[in-house]
Amino acid sequence: HSQEYIKVSSIAFLGASVGSCCGTGTGFIFNPVLITTGIDPAVASATGMYLTLFVTLSASIVMAIFGMVTLDYCILLSILTIIGSIPGILLQPWLVNKTGKPVVTLIIMQCILIMMLVSVSTI
Repeated sequence: HSQEYIKVSSIAFLGASVGSCCGTGTGFIFNPVLITTGIDPAVASATGMYLTLFVTLSASIVMAIFGMVTLDYCILLSILTIIGSIPGILLQPWLVNKTGKPVVTLIIMQCILIMMLVSVSTI
């Protein structure tokens, strides 16, 4: 079991490092890994959301301590994030039920990641 712990710990460390350097949410790094290890895509997606929540929360706390937070912008961004997450919450189970294939979640995540990479490279 110790080899398995070392492998998982290495993947977690590498994934967190890449996510931090690239500015992507940790869910984009860990969700595909979790799905390929046999975890249900809905569970992997929820786990990725919790990872992203805590990473974002810790970064926000650090920025608030240093006075780098604009409250109006934070409130607007929070509202838009909640509104933007509603279609994803509703669409994912519908697509999985419609196609009968949980891999649809992974395909959607990869498409979003590609769109993010393309949009960042054009800035």
